[in-house]
Amino acid sequence: MILGILIVILSYLFFSFSFFSDKLVLSGPPHPRLYTFYVNMLSGMVVFLLPFIGFHLPPLSSVLWIVLDGVVYVVGMYILFLILAK
Repeated sequence: MILGILIVILSYLFFSFSFFSDKLVLSGPPHPRLYTFYVNMLSGMVVFLLPFIGFHLPPLSSVLWIVLDGVVYVVGMYILFLILAK
């Protein structure tokens, strides 16, 4: 019961952080590059959680595909926010 209440409180806390950061970033004219930067930086912070889950490095050929996927994702996010700004 207590764990459930803690999860609900934390979810509202994270939602408020999200709302506040959206309010800061989106105040004034939209800047697709800035919004893309913030979204991808927050997504990239997951890397700091890797030591806690028993992560091992994949083979080099897979790493190249993973990096390519990341680049395509960032470009796609930028195009998405650019279109939304228009």
